[in-house]
Amino acid sequence: MNDRDPAGNPPEGTGVLPVLSLPSETAWEARFSLVPPETLLEALPREACRLRELGVGLIEFPGDLCGMGGDYASPGFWSRVSEALAREGLGATVHLPFGWVDLAALDGEVWEGSVRSVERA
Repeated sequence: MNDRDPAGNPPEGTGVLPVLSLPSETAWEARFSLVPPETLLEALPREACRLRELGVGLIEFPGDLCGMGGDYASPGFWSRVSEALAREGLGATVHLPFGWVDLAALDGEVWEGSVRSVERA
């Protein structure tokens, strides 16, 4: 059972242990195939409950989602995700995009696009 507060802090008077973070699986139908944002929001409470029961404190989302545009790039969408997680006492992390990022690129356009995708994430 996860006894942390919504910010991920342990109960007062307890030791500080690392917070377990696992990736969300609700955003993907298959590899590189996103579900519609509403589908993610419908499935997220079940996933959050299951992960909380495993002792997870944070659910990880890939920064690539923010680059997909539409609702995935909307602050309102991520507020709804945050609310769903908070109901289960969980927080979230967003990691840098996996795909299409090359911060060491010599090609100016590739480098600029990579920087923009990291900033957006």
